[in-house]
Amino acid sequence: MDDQQQLRISTCKAGVQKIRFILQEHPEEATSYLNFARSITRSLDMTGFISDEDLIWMVEDIQRLAFYDSDNGGVQDLATWCEIQWLKLLHNPQSRTAALIGLGRNWLERAQKPLAIITQDDVSPSSETTNSMTSDTAVSYTQQDDDAHHEQAVTEAAARLHTANYVEARGLLQPATDFFSRAVRTIDKDDNQMGELLEAAAEAYRSLATVSYQDAAEGLYVEALRYVRRASQIPNHALDPALQE
Repeated sequence: MDDQQQLRISTCKAGVQKIRFILQEHPEEATSYLNFARSITRSLDMTGFISDEDLIWMVEDIQRLAFYDSDNGGVQDLATWCEIQWLKLLHNPQSRTAALIGLGRNWLERAQKPLAIITQDDVSPSSETTNSMTSDTAVSYTQQDDDAHHEQAVTEAAARLHTANYVEARGLLQPATDFFSRAVRTIDKDDNQMGELLEAAAEAYRSLATVSYQDAAEGLYVEALRYVRRASQIPNHALDPALQE
């Protein structure tokens, strides 16, 4: 490696460390660093050699920036660049686990936009109407009415599974679950990332279950629970409260 390449790599490292600091201390400024991150990715693409160890942590931080606002879709060009780097790293046995985790997170984050829309849309006007019934209406609301309302809700929920956001979410979450499952099988049981990996896998499976048809959803929920239980058994690991619900 010549001096110019070494300088370029050192500059890229310093730049990514700056991005990490911003994400940790001043996340509200993240959008101001997108073009800065793009310049780093271009420099890395021009570099003839960089160790897998260095590339892993740099891609991790750039990927965090790419999805700093994942509910609104993230930054697609940076997300795609990160995916390409993970796929390259996947071919090296020493970096395979990190690459699988990175790919799993990439696809899980991509799914956050359709999931956010689904969550917002699922606050149905019909449920709000039911909850706001007057006392007179409540008295006349029979078991037959309740059964009809439940049947209608089930029918509407099944119909929503065919809509674009559900289809998109399933298409993004399926590779996320696949990559996380492979990572769990390859990671060292004593790796300090094990707890976070199991939680991420649980989140991916649970999210996929919520947008899947009933015959598949049950098995996905079971798989999610299995990962949660494994994570809860890791000594000194604080389980995410959201996964305890």
